[in-house]
Amino acid sequence: MIIKNISCLVTCGGNCPKTKENLKDAGIVNNGYIIVDNNRIAEVGSGDGYKKYLGSGRIVIDGGGKTVTPGLVDSHTHVVYAGSREKELSLKLRNVKYIDILKAGGGILSTVNSVRKTPIERIENETKSRLDTMLLHGTTTVESKS
Repeated sequence: MIIKNISCLVTCGGNCPKTKENLKDAGIVNNGYIIVDNNRIAEVGSGDGYKKYLGSGRIVIDGGGKTVTPGLVDSHTHVVYAGSREKELSLKLRNVKYIDILKAGGGILSTVNSVRKTPIERIENETKSRLDTMLLHGTTTVESKS
């Protein structure tokens, strides 16, 4: 696959983690292209460097006017659960202590009880739906906590 004419290609490139002042360098490539081989990014560049790959049977996508970024990584998320604790938010915003929320039947114990009462098929379907939504918003990798 060739994606060409990308207005703004964000690479986050480099051979080591970025810290301090280096965080400001997101590796922006204007008028960029991406070459994909075997479902992996093989090359990124700018200008017409992609032309040497034309005629190789690759699908060509015009990325004109688009921004392309790497997939987002959520290294701490909770996608496997049942029930809702949204009502607790208003309590927290009113500075109600967690111990008081817990004593009133809220908190993590309410989630535990909801999970125990919910059929596994429903938990699986809701988890898949949450993950699908995350993917639609650019999150490609998650580490899910229970």
